[in-house]
Amino acid sequence: MGHFNHDGYGDLAIASPGENERGTGPSRGMVNLILGGSTGLDVIGVFSVEGDDFGGVSPDVRPVRLGYGGLAMADANGDGADELFAGTPEATVAGAAGAGMVAVLEGSNDGFFVTASSVLTRNTADVPGDPAAGDTFGAAVAAGDVTGDGFGDLVVGVPGQDVVDAPTAPPGTVRDAGVVSLFRGSATGLVSRGSDISQGYEYVDGISETGDRFGHDVRVVNLDGRDGLDAVISSPGERGVDAGAPAPAPGDTPGAIYECLGGDPNFMYGTGRTTGTQVAVPGFNTSIYGYVL
Repeated sequence: MGHFNHDGYGDLAIASPGENERGTGPSRGMVNLILGGSTGLDVIGVFSVEGDDFGGVSPDVRPVRLGYGGLAMADANGDGADELFAGTPEATVAGAAGAGMVAVLEGSNDGFFVTASSVLTRNTADVPGDPAAGDTFGAAVAAGDVTGDGFGDLVVGVPGQDVVDAPTAPPGTVRDAGVVSLFRGSATGLVSRGSDISQGYEYVDGISETGDRFGHDVRVVNLDGRDGLDAVISSPGERGVDAGAPAPAPGDTPGAIYECLGGDPNFMYGTGRTTGTQVAVPGFNTSIYGYVL
């Protein structure tokens, strides 16, 4: 639910990642918008945007299952109407299968339309990195005013991205360690922060390890009651050892949940980590901790 136009009524956006109206091949997906009114939702006047529509918006992308990474919404440009963000992690970008994208549908007086939309990928100007097969940019999306400046921000999970030469990671490339990207809201829309966050960067606890998949899921909530929302990030492949806890059994992946505080334009200094070994009770399968946040 969000407010995608300026009429004061709540509206409903629905993702249908399996929709394939135009025939053969992988499903391109669809997002439907049902506007609210004084009598409730207007189920007759439904707006639909298909994955194939974004080929004209960004010719280097080939969407697959639009919205499969979830939907998030926030007013990123301060005009009073929410933008809709559709995570599409299986999209092909610049020929890289599964590099992933996020479709950005801007709110307006009449709702959102593909003609006023944009696409965020690793191939977008000012976004760090390059699209790589299997990165799954947009596997998770969450939105809200994280920086505390009055504009909605977007947090994007990229669990399949490799971490390369991070300060606290082993030298070289750590496969599928995963990162999270922040896009700040502004009067002109979303602006890339210019760097990613992972267990190997900033002040986030832990060390990037192969298969951690940091950013598999993300949520934006208020953890401390202060200005600026906070991010909760899952890393279901985390194999770290808790302080004072026994090492996990070989092959065990207890998983972890990270809490990162907002409220600062520089964003997200890690404040804590909880792993599956800390919450384990008899009969609890720690190998799924953080898989669904």
